[in-house]
Amino acid sequence: MLIGSTGARLLNGAPCPIAAAPRGFATSEHWGLRTVGLAYDQSHESRVALDGAASLAADHDAAVRVFTVVPPSGPEVYDRPYEEVEEIRRAHYRVILDDALKALPPGVRPEARLLRGEVEEQLVEQASASLDLMVVGSRGYGPVRRVLLGSTSNALMRSARVP
Repeated sequence: MLIGSTGARLLNGAPCPIAAAPRGFATSEHWGLRTVGLAYDQSHESRVALDGAASLAADHDAAVRVFTVVPPSGPEVYDRPYEEVEEIRRAHYRVILDDALKALPPGVRPEARLLRGEVEEQLVEQASASLDLMVVGSRGYGPVRRVLLGSTSNALMRSARVP
């Protein structure tokens, strides 16, 4: 995907879900949908993505692998030891991951993955390594806010090797 391309404009402004496949996907051999990945951060957009991932998985008898990423700590100053703060942060993100698992409908085979690191890097690596499809919500920041705040969905669209 090139900056300013139709894909980027759709990703940032479409009023409906969009699907993006990596270059060459249409001519490659695929064996169906066995594992649908879901990036979940408890936002409204990730809850909508959860519904979509669950529906796709149910339609194809696939598993839903839910990813929640614990981002690196910032330069904050805490009144507790670093290890204790990190354990509290991991527990917080584990609650978010558990929220997603509880929201999945019966009959969907859930898998949970709590990752640690830069969100975009972790999701690209996981999506490219072990999934047939990755589902993420898009906050619809628009082009200016996307440049300032970044975009996980944009990073996945550029780098993941799966749709």
